[in-house]
Order: sequence, then C-alpha cells, then structure tokens
Amino acid sequence: MGRFEGALCLWWCGTRSKAVTHRERSGSVWKHRHGRVAAGKRRQQGVANVVIYLEPPRGAEISIHPSYANTAEATIDLHIRNGRYSPRVLLVCTTQTILERSFDTVAHNTTVQTIANAPPGRLVPVGQPVKHRFSSEERIPIPIQCNIHPWMRAFVVIRSDPYMAASTAEGDFAIKNLPAGLHTFRVWHERAGFLRKGVSGTLMRGFAVKSAF
Repeated sequence: MGRFEGALCLWWCGTRSKAVTHRERSGSVWKHRHGRVAAGKRRQQGVANVVIYLEPPRGAEISIHPSYANTAEATIDLHIRNGRYSPRVLLVCTTQTILERSFDTVAHNTTVQTIANAPPGRLVPVGQPVKHRFSSEERIPIPIQCNIHPWMRAFVVIRSDPYMAASTAEGDFAIKNLPAGLHTFRVWHERAGFLRKGVSGTLMRGFAVKSAF
C-alpha cells in the first residue's frame, strides 16, 4: 500500500498595484472583502475544492485497505447554514449515507442531478434532517442545488471505492493506503472542469508519490 499526495496552486505576478474586491453572498446579504495585489511580486495561492479520485480500468476490482472499514458505512454530513451548503464538495462512497440538515429558519428544496442513480429531490424542512443514499457510482462530480434559492450550490462525488480527496484551502490533498501498482487519477474543479488527461503513475508498496499541479 502507498500514498498519493500533492498540492494544487496558482502562481501570478502583479504588474501594478491595484485594489481588489471579493464579493460573497450569504443568504440574501452580500459581503465585501477588500485586498491589494502588490506590483512585481510573485504570489502563490492554493486552490480549494479540487477533486482527485482514482479511475481504475473498467471491470477492474480494487482492493480496499482495512483502514477504511470503520468509515465504510459512515454517515456523511451536508449542512445548510445562512443559505449555503457545507462542505462545498462532498465525498461519498456507495456504502455511505448523506445526512442533510438545515440550520436556517426557512425551508430548502435540494435536488441532486445524478446520472447513474435516481435523482432525489426533496424538501429539507427546518430542524428535520433528510437522508440520501446512492447505490451506483457516478463517473463525474454531481451538482447539488436548491430549487428555492438558486445561488445555493455544492457538488457530490459518488464512488464505489474510498480513494478520493478534495483539496484544502491551501491546495493540499492526500489519498492514503492505495494498493501498489499503476494508477490513473482524474482531477476536476467546478470552474475548470477536468484536466484533459488524467494523472498516471506507478505506486510502489510503502512509498508516497507527491505531485504539484
């Protein structure tokens, strides 16, 4: 068994000093955050919520490490708070259950635009959690939306094995206890889509493969 880890970052160099404003929506309230990009300074910024998952050959059986047994049938939380889903990217195995819970004072209607599974769409009442279960894996990340509040959006990755990750705010990710051998990983982000080619590499037993994107 081995480990695949890395970092996903953006690099840029400012050509002139300028003020920048980031606008975020929380419920029906817009929040503004201000910053400044300095001229001539090279900066690095991690990219959050980039999805990396194992894509085995069709029909291949993947050995699951025993360390994943404790979470094989776990409940994965999806929270709604201030008109936003959290987390932005949900990683779920076909043996796990999503528990959606709203902390808002208004109802939400969540739709999951699945392809291989029957698409659930149901009202999420205030204070009443709703469960979702998907029996088939999806080959692409699936959007989650609220029909009542159109700005609300998240994504769920549904796989039959646990070898997947979503990058942190710093761009870091790690997939642990992979079986040794040649593997191909798909890399996806909601704005950029998929990398044109998957990331492939041979993982040797007891070693870690590190990548930077």
